[in-house]
Amino acid sequence: MTTTFEPRNELEQRMLDMQNGEISADEFMSQLLDAQVFMPVAPATTDDGVPSDNLAQPLVLEAEEGMPVMILFSSPDRSRDFVSQFPGYDEGGMLMEFHEVLAKIALGSGISINPDLDNGVDLDPDMIQQLVNEQAKKDMFKVKIATPDSE
Repeated sequence: MTTTFEPRNELEQRMLDMQNGEISADEFMSQLLDAQVFMPVAPATTDDGVPSDNLAQPLVLEAEEGMPVMILFSSPDRSRDFVSQFPGYDEGGMLMEFHEVLAKIALGSGISINPDLDNGVDLDPDMIQQLVNEQAKKDMFKVKIATPDSE
């Protein structure tokens, strides 16, 4: 029995539009930069045993070729079945804008959004580098001009 994928948020609608050919992959990638994603994380503690949000570990798996792949989801509820296979990662995560994820990802890593779901999207390291470059261009033009009376 096949179930029809029903988008639950704007990102999922964009993913579906891309897969149906209603928007180009380039248009989707550009819109993805400002989209909110869910990053499953395992809780971490300091050397003293104190819980720390700063040390939380994102779910990163190894692809067949040995490439690290960060796992993300379009919403927390889309992650439940997948993260239940990885102890510690089913306890929570962080909602972030995708461009914030790009600032934290290791060079040479891939990203999989909604793995094992019909609307999944996989990004290889080259595509991620292109997105990092595009975000850098966007950030470069976010310059605030101070006027003499704003001091």
